[in-house]
Amino acid sequence: MKKTLSFILIIFVFVFSQQKILAQEKYPHKHFTRSKSIPPQTHFAPDAYLFSINNITMPFNAEGVLADVVVDGRKGGSFISPDKGFLFSGGFVLGGISNNSLWVNAVASASRVQDYGSGRVLAAESDIPGIYVVDKLDVPFGESWQLWKQAVQLGADFYDGDLDGAYNPLDKNGNGNWDEWEDAPDLIGDQMAWCVYNDNVPNFQRRWTEVHPQGIEIQQTVFGFRGIGGYIANTLFVRYRIINRGTVANTMDSVYFGMWADVDLGGSAGYTDDLVGCDSMRNSGFTWNDGDDPTFGNNPPAAFMSYFQGPVVFIPGETFLDNNGNGQFENETDTPLDTAIEMHFLKGKKNIPGAKNLKMSSMVNYVQSDPVFDPLTSIWARNNLLGLLKDGTKHGPCNDPFGQAIGLPCTSIDSTYWYSGDVTTAPGYGWVYAISSDMRQMQNIGPFTLQKDTQVDIIVAYIVARGTDARNSVAVGKTMYDAIKRVFDDNLLIDAPTPRPPVKPLPQSYALRQNYPNPFNATTTITFAVPDVSGSFLFPKKNEEFVSLKIFDIVDREVATLVNKSMPPGDYEVMWDASNVPSGMYFYRLTAGTFVETRKMVLLK
Repeated sequence: MKKTLSFILIIFVFVFSQQKILAQEKYPHKHFTRSKSIPPQTHFAPDAYLFSINNITMPFNAEGVLADVVVDGRKGGSFISPDKGFLFSGGFVLGGISNNSLWVNAVASASRVQDYGSGRVLAAESDIPGIYVVDKLDVPFGESWQLWKQAVQLGADFYDGDLDGAYNPLDKNGNGNWDEWEDAPDLIGDQMAWCVYNDNVPNFQRRWTEVHPQGIEIQQTVFGFRGIGGYIANTLFVRYRIINRGTVANTMDSVYFGMWADVDLGGSAGYTDDLVGCDSMRNSGFTWNDGDDPTFGNNPPAAFMSYFQGPVVFIPGETFLDNNGNGQFENETDTPLDTAIEMHFLKGKKNIPGAKNLKMSSMVNYVQSDPVFDPLTSIWARNNLLGLLKDGTKHGPCNDPFGQAIGLPCTSIDSTYWYSGDVTTAPGYGWVYAISSDMRQMQNIGPFTLQKDTQVDIIVAYIVARGTDARNSVAVGKTMYDAIKRVFDDNLLIDAPTPRPPVKPLPQSYALRQNYPNPFNATTTITFAVPDVSGSFLFPKKNEEFVSLKIFDIVDREVATLVNKSMPPGDYEVMWDASNVPSGMYFYRLTAGTFVETRKMVLLK
């Protein structure tokens, strides 16, 4: 019997190791750790992953912990090389009010807080939680695209090319390439890693034992762009999609989110010489060095933790005129005063009239891992989320043992944003942190509401900036944020989904090319070619051809006529403004002489 059990165990270990080897062969550009909680099977999802496609290398797990995870022998967020650490641990703090009761939970490993576990709130037996990775270099319709089906079951987004509401990544025309009418993962950047976790840790296992699970689910997407040059190569984005599943309360009010980080510039060799600051205009907190660093030398970098998209909120009297007085924005009744924007990347930007995106509401910090300084209670943590000290009082430069006001009266400085002074030149100006140490900090945003099954997206970024010295690195970080924000506000479409085709000056045949962009929102461009056939013995000489270019809907009803006239040989482009028609699939048809061709395009609003 013992021999039989030993044989079975050997087979089990062999099968598992072979699966991991096969997976690594399929994903040579990916680094992952196998989940111990998932039984061996063909399609597994790792419970930890090493994101490493640019100058930032970041290990993380499927429970929300960034950096403080070991993958392939690597631990901690590093910059340029493994020995140059900048982040010991990253995560978040989240708190609000449910049924008139305060709650706060967090993923903050250095403060010994881990309230989230892998998977959905309302998990199905067939769920396979873990980290799902898609890369721009992956083969279209290949293994990663097929594994994405499991992510979609857990709640991940996808591009619905055929508009049937289901994710079926099939190469319908067999050309080996992705076409816009085919389904695909909702890839953001050059690589993204998606997972879902929820606050399922029992209260007696928490640091703040007075808080019970609230039924909160977070779908996390880490994404970035490949390369070693340019500002975007020093940036790693994280999208937190927060969902209240309604198991405790249908509505959670006064919710605040804190982007929490334990930055260690220089890793274990240089973490005690760090200082903190914030830039409220750039929705950022940052850690910088007090001078030279044992690891980075005389030009240590600064690490920025920045908000790029805040929660969408509707505020009567501020974002809209509540004409009927019901407290809710209604498109046909109320008057919008502002417009929020949600980035959906491959699916475009979504404009939300009558709303706004929240900005950073406060920034706080505390020192190292001594329990005296880490929040011991949920009330303490909640006060930090509000930009207050642990007892609920305001902090400020007038009574600050760690900082000082330089060049301004201490009473004139806004105490909401701790250490908001300008440190780019010595000795600084405004409220400046003065005593270097091992720092923790939290950039907060709120308040917002979590309604049952309504997602709230928050997008943050870790940016590492390196200048000529410690102070100049902060200045470089501000410049980098401004440049990256401009790219972000352009929906991060560094590469359009469908590239514009080349234009030939002398077309030799009829051609109707794919519209661009596609999918599109409001306007798109269609290009076509009319050839010169005058030299052919089959045709009499002619200088013009009658050309018709029309748009049809999915039931073949004519929607628009873009061209209906005689045209000389040449390449042409025509823009179609579809702002007055609904979203969906449309067809455009070119007729020229005996030539007829039809193509598809997708309008997404």
